Amino acid sequence: MMVCATAVLGLTQTLELRATNSLDGLTAILGCSLCLPLPSSLAVKQLSASSAEQRQMACLSLWHAVNWLREVVNAFSCDKTGYALPNMTVFL
Repeated sequence: MMVCATAVLGLTQTLELRATNSLDGLTAILGCSLCLPLPSSLAVKQLSASSAEQRQMACLSLWHAVNWLREVVNAFSCDKTGYALPNMTVFL
């Protein structure tokens, strides 16, 4: 699901810009939170004691989170209206 989410966000951003020339319809994304593993579960000792499947899941969740955040920043960096800028600083 997350693999498609970044592509869908890019497509939605493009369509929103063409339709309304702003990203006001997408600013709700800036209020969404991410569900990530606890920092304590990402410690070296904890990861080394985990199974290979758990390590892979932890690494993939971080990889997808970084890609999602990068895509959100890229999507709103081109907003010329300035409406999303205050929300973007809170998001970061």
